[in-house]
Amino acid sequence: STVVGARAGDIPATSSVQELEATLKASYVGTYAIYGSLPEQKKRALYASIKKGGNIQDFREQVINERLHRR
Repeated sequence: STVVGARAGDIPATSSVQELEATLKASYVGTYAIYGSLPEQKKRALYASIKKGGNIQDFREQVINERLHRR
């Protein structure tokens, strides 16, 4: 399923970390699982990068890079 009102490949702007996590859980399960395994500090940094909305591919790459400790 995809987020209602979202264009394909886009994450809509979110008002909270919980809203981002719900969006990931509902539509991007793999990204949600990796994101969920990260320390809280990294989750906050990732949330800050996407809270105004963005492309899921870019966000997924950021999540994976954080998980693999790459910059």
